[in-house]
Formats: sequence, C-alpha cells, structure tokens
Amino acid sequence: MRSIALLYASLCCAIFSTAAKAEEIVMSVGLALPPYVISENNHGMELDIVRAALAEKGHQLTVKYVPFMRVKTSLEDGKVNAAMTVNEASGLNNVHYSDVHMTYQNVAVGLQSKGHQVASVQDLASFSIVAFQDATKYLGADFAAMAKANKGYKEMARQEAQIKLLFTGRTNLVVMDRNIFTYYRGQKKKWMLARQ
Repeated sequence: MRSIALLYASLCCAIFSTAAKAEEIVMSVGLALPPYVISENNHGMELDIVRAALAEKGHQLTVKYVPFMRVKTSLEDGKVNAAMTVNEASGLNNVHYSDVHMTYQNVAVGLQSKGHQVASVQDLASFSIVAFQDATKYLGADFAAMAKANKGYKEMARQEAQIKLLFTGRTNLVVMDRNIFTYYRGQKKKWMLARQ
C-alpha cells in the first residue's frame, strides 16, 4: 500500500449560540466514521471526546445520526443545535466553533500490487479516485481543482464502500483518513470471504 498525506484537517464542532446555555445538546453526527464514530454502539474516538467535554460543562449529549452530507444542513435547518466533524471550511455561518479536538490525516491509498506513484496532489489527476463526501471542500484548492478536472473522480458518503471499490479493483485510489482506512482494512477478510 502506498499513501501520500494530502493535508491535516483539524475538525471541531459547530454550535449555535443559543445552545451554549442548554443542558441538552442535540448534535448531528455522520452515520459511518469508524473508529471516530461508531453509530452501532453510540461511541467512537471523536464522539467520546466530545461527549466527555460537554459533560464536563454540565451538558448531556443526544446524538442524531444522519448521512454525512446532512450533518451541516441539519444544523442550518434548526433540526439540531450542534454538528460534529465540521470546521470553518464547511461554510456554516452564525455558529460558534469549538476548539480543535481531533486531527484527521487524509491520505491517498492504492494497492501496492498496482505500483501507483503519487508524490503530489497534481499526480492524482491521472487516477480514478473515490474520496469521502465533501472532500473538495476540506482538502484545499489544489485538490478541488484536480477533482474538477478528473473525470475518474467521485465522492461517496459511506467510506466502507470506498474500501470495497479499492480492494475489488474498481478504483485506483481512495482518499480518506488514515485511521478510517486502517479500521476498514481490518474488515477486508470478511469482504473477500463474502465474495467466494
């Protein structure tokens, strides 16, 4: 496996100012982001940090799981009073961002057997790529320009599906956080057995 770090995205929560005084914080959280968020057991590395930080200030967290694309809109539409795993690049207005509590390291990953050589964001232009949803908003102007010009570029909400596409040879590269990739790579044997 070859990977190249594209950039670090420091992520935080956005909270409408009226929520700061509330006992209960209702927060939209993306459905599938293990190991950061594991909706099946209502835990995960990032979710547990946010829950503990809010509890320290006397707040109780109620999580509303939504597709990643709706995390931001559920806050904008007033369906929740907080959103997790967003930062200033998300384009949310009239919100207060928490301090950075988690840093994601997004990388491009390909199969070593394919021998893909990637040294820069521009090198990605010649490959088919599946990235996480809204990657073009979070990974900078060079990445967004590459994606726009690359006919083989697409984004998916479910990162487990990205990994399946990589291991079945239906895409050259996936772009995702290193820990998310490691988590799903551990599931590879299950997928391979299921295909037999």
